[in-house]
Amino acid sequence: KAGFSRGQLVGSSALKLGIWKNPLDPEKISRLLLEQRHIHNYEVSFLLRNDQEIHTMLSLDLVEINNEPCILAIIQDITEIKRTEAKLKENEHLLTSINENLNEGIYRSSPEDGFIYMNKAFAKMFGMTVAEAMRINPEKLYANEADRSRVKETLATDGLLKNEQIEFRRRNGETFWGFLSSMISKDVHGNYIYDGAIVDISDIKKSKIMLHEKNDELKKINAELDRFVYSASHDLRAPLTSLLGLVNIALLEANNENVVSYLDMMKGSVNKLDSLISDIINFSRNARLGLTPELIEFDKLVQDAIDHLKYMSCTESIRYELNIAPNEGFYSDPKRLVVLINNLISNAFKYHDLTKEDPIIIVNVSYQDGFAVIEVMDNGRGIDPEHVNNIFEMFFRATTDSEGSGLGLYIVKETAEKLQGTISVTSELEKGSTFKLTIPNLNSN
Repeated sequence: KAGFSRGQLVGSSALKLGIWKNPLDPEKISRLLLEQRHIHNYEVSFLLRNDQEIHTMLSLDLVEINNEPCILAIIQDITEIKRTEAKLKENEHLLTSINENLNEGIYRSSPEDGFIYMNKAFAKMFGMTVAEAMRINPEKLYANEADRSRVKETLATDGLLKNEQIEFRRRNGETFWGFLSSMISKDVHGNYIYDGAIVDISDIKKSKIMLHEKNDELKKINAELDRFVYSASHDLRAPLTSLLGLVNIALLEANNENVVSYLDMMKGSVNKLDSLISDIINFSRNARLGLTPELIEFDKLVQDAIDHLKYMSCTESIRYELNIAPNEGFYSDPKRLVVLINNLISNAFKYHDLTKEDPIIIVNVSYQDGFAVIEVMDNGRGIDPEHVNNIFEMFFRATTDSEGSGLGLYIVKETAEKLQGTISVTSELEKGSTFKLTIPNLNSN
């Protein structure tokens, strides 16, 4: 195996072939043989003729054959054994490094001996050194008896526990929450052992507690908001409606031109305030209420929005063109669609241009690939290019003479997004605007 022929070795002393490598050398072996007459189980490395290194277990005996001193040698090749040992040491070093650097606490314990092993992270969790923690009874680390009993029962029944939330107690008496995973098995002697890991989730637990507190606070705010919306819807709008009715009656009976003018101004102010309250209510409802899909009648929704404008001035001067495709199974939230269509059509009406020969508002409704596309077009005043990108912002007004509250188009955008849709606009000053609303079919079937 050393790379020599048998003839080369016969009659030659192996001690002189120069194939030895530390830790032993031929001269030292010669002295030992002369002194002790035998050398047993020495690990010796050889360099083979091809420069390959092998590890051996060497035993030598000095004997006499025909009155001649001879060396009887037994060489066992242990190269694979040494390689296996080196690999085991490497793996052991790797596992030790992993255990020592993990943030999770790793341990092994037994009912009879308590802790058998733990890493530094485990001891640190409980505010101790490894030496201190190894002397602690594992059952003393639980913060309460209920958790300890639950863990023991689960392991006894299932043999396994995974990510169980347990409250533990540190050395200084403070408690913390951890995810405990553990399993029960037997060692080579048949004794039960527990292997486990603990992940400290104190920060997560604190965050959850804070989140619950914030949720409770939000619920309280929402309840107060509900009361405000109810008040805005009833307590504020009711007297406005009554006042508007009285103004209309006074207009019918008024003969003085100044009085009529004043009453018209009062009527306009009341309408503006009523519109603002309606916008606030719509915004609140859209933000907080869930979707309730129903089969949509677009022709009815559009016609209702137009009829709602009949009581405003100059309505007879504006022509409407409706192109509404039949609905064959399109579902959405009708209450939100009412808000969308009403706002878009009333917006087109507010910014009409009666100086043009044919003031017109066009409403198109079509269906494409599971979406409804609603377009509201007008040939009114249009929007200045520098303001087009801002019109969907809250309280934005493109001009000082804007009649709205600045909430209408913001509510349109928020409501469209709530319906999982989009809203866009193209406009040219003095030529008109086109609003395009695209919403998906919410039919769950």
